[in-house]
Amino acid sequence: MFLHCFGYGIKNLLRSRDYLFWSLGFSIILATLFHVAFGDLSKGEGFIPIPTAVVLEESCPQPLKDVLDTLGEPGDGQLLEIQYASQEEAESLLKGKKVSGILFVGENVSLSVSGDMTYDKLNQSILQSLAESLHGSYEAVSEAAARSPEKLPQILAALQKDAAHNQEINYAGRNLDEGLTYFFNLIAMTCLTGSTAGAVTAAASQANLSELGKRKSVTPGKKQVRILAEVAATILMQFFAVSISVVYMWAVLGVDLGSSAGYVLLTVLAGSMAGVSGGFFAGCIGKSSIHVKIGVLMAITMLCSFFSGLMVGGMKLLVQRYAPWFNRINPAALISDSLYSLAVYESHTRFFQCIGGLFIISALFILAGAAMVRRQRYASL
Repeated sequence: MFLHCFGYGIKNLLRSRDYLFWSLGFSIILATLFHVAFGDLSKGEGFIPIPTAVVLEESCPQPLKDVLDTLGEPGDGQLLEIQYASQEEAESLLKGKKVSGILFVGENVSLSVSGDMTYDKLNQSILQSLAESLHGSYEAVSEAAARSPEKLPQILAALQKDAAHNQEINYAGRNLDEGLTYFFNLIAMTCLTGSTAGAVTAAASQANLSELGKRKSVTPGKKQVRILAEVAATILMQFFAVSISVVYMWAVLGVDLGSSAGYVLLTVLAGSMAGVSGGFFAGCIGKSSIHVKIGVLMAITMLCSFFSGLMVGGMKLLVQRYAPWFNRINPAALISDSLYSLAVYESHTRFFQCIGGLFIISALFILAGAAMVRRQRYASL
């Protein structure tokens, strides 16, 4: 009986155009639009070297000159676009707004900027910090040379290295495109749209909500087995639909979801279970029509997706700050967190915590819904 009902549930969903559109077609369309909007977010222009005029005085130490050459060396780490010039030439360049500032390098390092270039405050601030750093480095070298002359070569070698004040550390060995978080939340939303199919499954088992439910109520066989079979079929169909969307993002759009394909599919399975089981539970509550319940479920799905960051990128962080408990029970946040942890963390501890939460939520919804349907009795049909 289980296999018969399971196969029937699969066929019924394959014939539903509405279900196929919302679980498969809509997610593919939205993923394509997201790719157009966010797909190249990580391929931006990057840092643009700051155009700088440098006036070298006769007293300029060679190590400082070498450091400037390193900062102006073309490549990924280039900080400055240096033009060595006389004072008159440098002032002409600054007046013509062709450089952001003038570095005067001698025994002291000083900076000259133009008050007319208010739009260039960021570059001017960076140059000011650099001038202070170079001046401090020279003083340190001078003091070290006076105290320990034998260590001067090592100090000069360290001074010439291209040191950064801020270092970006990625714990997964890869850069995470900010646009990926929107794809993570899109996958979460797609999983949760299975709630509508879960509600339809519940309604199809209740004689007071559908004609099909009346026929099923008078058929022989265990109601629990039939319900579990139909719920399992719905979960499997939702899993395949979301998996096709994920493969489309992965293979066609080139969205980098990481190399752990098995874990990604496990997340899709857990998310699909949470969506379908939540809809099934909601479909078993009350006597409202299935259309009303679907409308409520869609509203809840979009609300959960909103708080997980689908519409506003930083919303989940805001929720984490003021109501962290909500992120632990929000299925959309758990799904997106699972995918995020795969992309960022080498350890899978957080991933399995999110997956475990999704499975627990699914089990509670299925058991509660099955218990309510089982207890239903009808005086007449």
